[in-house]
Amino acid sequence: MHPSLDRSELTDALAALASAQTHDQALVELAIAADATGEPVPHPAAATFVAWALRAVGATRVVELGAGAAGLSWWLAGAVGAEGDLHVVTGDTSEGILVDRLRRAGRFGQVTVHTTDAADAGASPDHLTAVDGDLDAIVVREVTPRLADAWDALVARVRPGGVIVVGEVLVEGPPAGRTGAVVREALEDPDLWTSVVPLGGGWLVALKARSDLAGASTDRLW
Repeated sequence: MHPSLDRSELTDALAALASAQTHDQALVELAIAADATGEPVPHPAAATFVAWALRAVGATRVVELGAGAAGLSWWLAGAVGAEGDLHVVTGDTSEGILVDRLRRAGRFGQVTVHTTDAADAGASPDHLTAVDGDLDAIVVREVTPRLADAWDALVARVRPGGVIVVGEVLVEGPPAGRTGAVVREALEDPDLWTSVVPLGGGWLVALKARSDLAGASTDRLW
């Protein structure tokens, strides 16, 4: 019988693997700067997973809601590539820090920053209006009070075959309250293939089914 790992051990083990594959001094400096100010830093294993999810659907037009000060944005900018577009929504107080850190990391060329009320930076579909057309992916850093109400609007903006990723859905244990409402919205949507991945604080991943593959098995939806 193989020994089992609990969630924190699994995350740490995958983080070690992710760190071994990431030799970028700019990323190290971002982590040090965030630690000095007490900002939450995405676990390398979780950030690697989110970047992989974007690459898996060929995402080049991405919106990150509630970005904070560049922790996950570095990974997302790398995932969309030099020719992609990453639109980052963050609070007014974080804009200058985020821009400075991404510039120093050499990953600001494909990034457009949109500022909003810091208290509402990750929740509202109004934050998507500055970006025209369908999106390949939407990444939400954490569940905010208005996210469940905004869920249908987020789904509508993602192209078939695109993905919505929401962080911190397991940070307080099994999803409940407003987090549970968001998870239920995703699981009950017939147009989405949804799972929750227990890395870091937990990530909800909802893949929007392609219309030409309605009813197909999940391995044909990517």
